[in-house]
Amino acid sequence: MADNHAGPRVYMAKLNEYCQKKRARLDYKEVDVSGPAHDRVFTIAVLIDARKYSPGTGKSKKEARAHAALLAWEIIQKELQAERSATPTSDSLNNSQGSSPEASVKSVPETVDLAVNKSDSIIFQTSGVYTNDTDLESDCKSAADKLANQFGAIQLIEASPSSLANPKGPAVKSKRKETQLAPKFSTLNPKEREFTINQKFLEDFEDIQRISSGGYGTVFKAKQAIDNRLCAVKRVKLIAGEEETKIEVQVLAKLDHENIVRYFNCWIGKDHLPSEDSISDNRLMEADCLFIMMEYCEKGTLENWIRTESEKESYKEDVKIKFQQIVKGVKYIHSKDLIHRDLKPINIFISRDNKIKIGDFGLVTSGVDDLSVQRTQNRGTVSYMAPEQVGSHYGMEVDIFPLGLILFEMLCAFETCHERLKVLKNIRQGKFPETFVKKFPEEKFLIKKLLSNVPSQRPSATDILFLLKNSKYTPHTC
Repeated sequence: MADNHAGPRVYMAKLNEYCQKKRARLDYKEVDVSGPAHDRVFTIAVLIDARKYSPGTGKSKKEARAHAALLAWEIIQKELQAERSATPTSDSLNNSQGSSPEASVKSVPETVDLAVNKSDSIIFQTSGVYTNDTDLESDCKSAADKLANQFGAIQLIEASPSSLANPKGPAVKSKRKETQLAPKFSTLNPKEREFTINQKFLEDFEDIQRISSGGYGTVFKAKQAIDNRLCAVKRVKLIAGEEETKIEVQVLAKLDHENIVRYFNCWIGKDHLPSEDSISDNRLMEADCLFIMMEYCEKGTLENWIRTESEKESYKEDVKIKFQQIVKGVKYIHSKDLIHRDLKPINIFISRDNKIKIGDFGLVTSGVDDLSVQRTQNRGTVSYMAPEQVGSHYGMEVDIFPLGLILFEMLCAFETCHERLKVLKNIRQGKFPETFVKKFPEEKFLIKKLLSNVPSQRPSATDILFLLKNSKYTPHTC
């Protein structure tokens, strides 16, 4: 659910910096161009040293490149995180007695002696790397530098030769001079701080996992520490002067329906988000964030359900049941004088008990029927937006239009994203595949009504439910 608040183009800069550091070749390859001349969709993939990453799409080449950069950067971040997780710890540095004259590791309860000889030695302890301050050989210095890089901390002390000569004796205590060059182990990216440093989030929840991210923010799956309840926690960056960021939580708090994602709680706090000018995890920016705690839907998105369930014998009947639930949710939203404005399969979820739950109210707005009201233009997802949504005067009918596309998509699962975009564009223009017309004549009639270019000719959510319940209307011929 993908474009952070900093803007997707920042990831192009991140990739440039990353490739400069790695001395890698960065290219953007145009994969495909689809759609009519006035409504092009570009597909572009990132290539790094000939390695191809997931392609991104956009209404312009610049937008597609930015989207592709974001997808590639997410993969690179996961790989970097995996590399950091694989870095050896002090507990894994064990070596047998009778080692070679080279720097070696000897496992002892509190210290590890990396003795080159008895006069020049490195003592590795749980809090860092210690060396004697006199006459270190170059190979010993190299070992110290290597360990410092691996473990993130190095400390220098002065110690007497006699104390260093006895590796089995107590840890060095004489004339200690300590210089902190990097954070100690206790501050180094522990697992529970992998995705957040917000204190309340870390104290109240366990098993925090990121499940999606995009222009709306980041959504985490997390378990409440006290009652072990699984929740979805959405983190949104708060921007000074933009109160609309808080509208989603204000709306969710007022909604109570079985087909709407349930709201539990929220809080505002500091968290670290990726910096706009750095690819380094150690250079994150601190920002005020809104955290929204909601119902977690175990069975994922409607998009995933379509992809995995479409081959089942009961699928067509299941589609009718789930589509009715979607329309019930939309009817309830409209009854509260609200417009969702971003209905699509990826924003519709399925709970553990197999119920539809409409979510992601980040673009919700007032649905009061007043022609004088000017609403934000072009808010939504282009491939699902109603035609009038490109302007500033529209009503609740903009939520009816995507229902037609969603129903078609539920009945006609696509194998690729490219195929989906191409066919949906044809459906918007009233061009249905012949196989679909023969197989689903009644549904085709309903979908055409939902996709009417004249908003007033689209049935309301109440009318749609009546048609679905009775199924006695006569389908028109194509």
